[in-house]
Amino acid sequence: MPKGGQAVNCDEDTKRAKLVELSHQLLSDGLVVRTWGNFSVRGSGDDFLITPSGRRYETMTEEELPVCTGPKDWSGPYKPSSEYPMHALTYRLFPQARWVIHTHQPYASALSLAKKDLPLDEEAQAALGQEVLPVAPYGLPSTKKLHRGVEETLQRTGAQVILMKAHGAMIWAESADQARRLANALEKVAKDLYQRELSCLPPLPARSLTSRREGEGDALVWVDEQGRPTTPDAATQANHLRIYRQRPDVGAIITCHHAQVADFFGGKLPAYLDDFAQIIGLKADGTTRGNAVLTNTAAYCLGADLDAAHSAQIVLEKNALAARYARVCGAKPLKKAEALLMREIYRRKYSKQAS
Repeated sequence: MPKGGQAVNCDEDTKRAKLVELSHQLLSDGLVVRTWGNFSVRGSGDDFLITPSGRRYETMTEEELPVCTGPKDWSGPYKPSSEYPMHALTYRLFPQARWVIHTHQPYASALSLAKKDLPLDEEAQAALGQEVLPVAPYGLPSTKKLHRGVEETLQRTGAQVILMKAHGAMIWAESADQARRLANALEKVAKDLYQRELSCLPPLPARSLTSRREGEGDALVWVDEQGRPTTPDAATQANHLRIYRQRPDVGAIITCHHAQVADFFGGKLPAYLDDFAQIIGLKADGTTRGNAVLTNTAAYCLGADLDAAHSAQIVLEKNALAARYARVCGAKPLKKAEALLMREIYRRKYSKQAS
């Protein structure tokens, strides 16, 4: 339970500022978006500062960071991330750990579908400081099953960098700079492994087209990827209008021609990653039931506003990476019941906090 305000010493002030700075750096590196992931820094003794639940990194302030002091004790204006037990067990296992970060980076998330630990070549070993890239077993976000799997994997391997199946990555480090370096090194290693195992599709034009409602009825404003006014082709206009009419809750749509997503045009793309289930739904297909619509020539990412539509685009592209890797490693989509549960929890709780 929260215990109210407490005096903050200079050392804690410094750590608060550095934790906010690190969140902005990981955001600019493209390793997290909106409220996804969580980061912490060890305090004095067993306590640690951690990012709050459901708060956006762009607007998060130093004063909003809660302090965790035990299994269920914390203080601050906002609840700690629901993954704080994972941070606590990491600090307990590794006395030298000063920082813990959990990211949702694209290629590492795709590789998290691997059925066993991934061996690393000499270059990757040097970059990450370990011989293999371990994969922790799957558990629903914020659950004891997830945290137990992470703990067992850390105990088994002693690794600083691990993957969390169908979810993302977790890293512990002795400094904030080391944590950031390892996260970026992991994404490069993961991309190299991914491209080694899959033959990439030929690049498609990096076109992006956005519309948003203006006023009542069918009045729309159209802009290209540079934000310049534009006029789309008739088919794109018709698809946007169809979606708006069928989904009154949608305020913005982004047209996506991403090369990995294009592999699923005209078909369906099930949820392989947790954040896809949360933000898009069970699958993307030709219907407007989820927040991504697949046609024969494009994907349409939906949101209440442009920012939400952009989030849908990010997880759609990341889930497409994972789905293509699943063809190689034999991974299955998330179970329907689990995907539905995550979607409902996100809609009722985190999406409101994030906005």
